[in-house]
Amino acid sequence: MRQTDFTSLILSMRERLTKPLLIVTVVSVIAAIFLGWGFGVLAALIFILVIFINGMYVVMPGHAGYKITLGKMKNHSYPAGFGWMIPFISSMSEVDITRQTHKDTNAMKNRERRDIFLTYVLTWNVCPNNVHTLHATIGENEYVGKALCPQLDAAFTEVVANKTYEDINGKLADLSSEVKANFEPRYDHSLFENVELNIIEVKFDKDYENAVSEMAKVEMQRKIVEEKAEQLKISTTAKAEATKIAAAADAEAMKLKAEAEAAALKMKGASENEVRARLGEILKEHPELIKEVLAKNFPKVYGGGATPLINLDELLGNK
Repeated sequence: MRQTDFTSLILSMRERLTKPLLIVTVVSVIAAIFLGWGFGVLAALIFILVIFINGMYVVMPGHAGYKITLGKMKNHSYPAGFGWMIPFISSMSEVDITRQTHKDTNAMKNRERRDIFLTYVLTWNVCPNNVHTLHATIGENEYVGKALCPQLDAAFTEVVANKTYEDINGKLADLSSEVKANFEPRYDHSLFENVELNIIEVKFDKDYENAVSEMAKVEMQRKIVEEKAEQLKISTTAKAEATKIAAAADAEAMKLKAEAEAAALKMKGASENEVRARLGEILKEHPELIKEVLAKNFPKVYGGGATPLINLDELLGNK
């Protein structure tokens, strides 16, 4: 629920009250002349009320005021609150000193002479102690277009003229800081405080954006090719290492196999010698078995006139 204090109510009704009260005052003066001084007292009281009402002023919170008397401005500002001034010849005006915002898009050219469009947000506060100077030198409703934007445009133009696409694209925070630093000495710090600048969007002309887009595609393709080459290199190295390990394993296996075969042959040779020695001992003890052994194991030797393929003396151990 909105509440209105008595002072604000009177001030809001001042324009409507002043004229009727003045009429009543004049009528009371005339009546006092013809009917008695009682009406004169009434006229005086009403006139004092008119004077008091028209001399009141209230500067609302979030504002600062400046006073003009007979065309002359007081050399200081008035803070929020209630006050009184000389009625009819003085006036009190308010200036908003809360946080102000201005959003705009600037068109300019970069170092490559390409059109560039920067959208920015400028925020600031009017210094509350100097609103009278603001009104006297610039005007409280026109200072954005007269004092801030022209200086900011100059800062933008000077900074961006030395920038390439790569200097700007993706680096808006850095660009904002650089433009703000260039803008700082250009505006009146006695009138504006807490000034902040943020560039929120950048656009280039279509031809330039298309060219940059194609360059980005080529760069992306180059990176993909490099990544694939690197992956192929890693894969080839891994395969070569695996082949090397497999070859070493095969060589080791062949070595072990050869050693095993050699050991087996050695063991086999030793076993045959032992069998032959034992067979010789048996035949020595039982000569009658020689014929049976030869018939069973050496059929081609026994029974023909062929040259024997085995030396029986060696088998029997005879020298």
